[in-house]
Amino acid sequence: MASQSASENKLASPRVGTLARKTSETDVTVTFNLDGRGDYDVDTGNGFLDHMVNQLARHGLFDITLHAKGDVHTGWHHLVEDVGILLGRSFREALGDARGIRRMGHSFVPLDEALAMVVVDCSGRAYAAVETGLDNTMVETLSGDLIGHLLESFAIEAQINLHAKVMAGVSPHHKAEALFKALARALRDAVEPDPRGGQQVPALKERLPNRGESLRDATSRAAPDFSRCRSNDPRVNVMNPKSVVSIDNDVMGGGPPSSLEHGFLFNRSSTISREGRRWTSSSDSFPPSTGNRL
Repeated sequence: MASQSASENKLASPRVGTLARKTSETDVTVTFNLDGRGDYDVDTGNGFLDHMVNQLARHGLFDITLHAKGDVHTGWHHLVEDVGILLGRSFREALGDARGIRRMGHSFVPLDEALAMVVVDCSGRAYAAVETGLDNTMVETLSGDLIGHLLESFAIEAQINLHAKVMAGVSPHHKAEALFKALARALRDAVEPDPRGGQQVPALKERLPNRGESLRDATSRAAPDFSRCRSNDPRVNVMNPKSVVSIDNDVMGGGPPSSLEHGFLFNRSSTISREGRRWTSSSDSFPPSTGNRL
């Protein structure tokens, strides 16, 4: 009976995502193993960024190999953003259809005077609410606002719901480190097998959106039709696509790269929110009742 239960709860193996992305700004390769031992081989050229990704690997028991280089003479924004993008996409690829996992996880992590909270839902619905308290602050070798931007980029590309908040602290280093440790522990809980769940997908719909497709697979079929999009932000002119999103053209199969900073890729039946703004396809109800979520 015990062996049968163990067999039923064995997750698909290996759960590994390996991706590479090269643009005129950056060159990033990532391997993300959800069932690792906490090993890491990380080299981004920024010591503190390496330190944060190492924390994610060690405390999440993920094996992460990450090599990144870019146009850092312009600053660290491009590299940090693309690291977040590739970490998120490789996580999503490794997760597959999410069969047998707990799906949700949360963690509170202290580091001396600092305290961070992270709650995640591997739902297939991308959402990020991040409060780091690090804006306009240097965190060792990295601008504090990029900590939040890295987490946002990761959540959107991983297609997870992420709520992250630094609840207390004085040292910027301690705040950031506690946040990444909390993210690691929350993700670890979310992707580990549910001993009572067997091989079922933890959702009433019995499936993740897109059945574990990579973002490239999901978006390469057709370019988004911006004429059918609307925003609940009155400042956005939906008749002008540039005011709604900026398209990551290298994912769409060619063209110059662009930044996710002021918008996000989305496909039909998806909802993405950032900085209090939300966009959705007009084919869905708003907010969507049967959209891109579990």
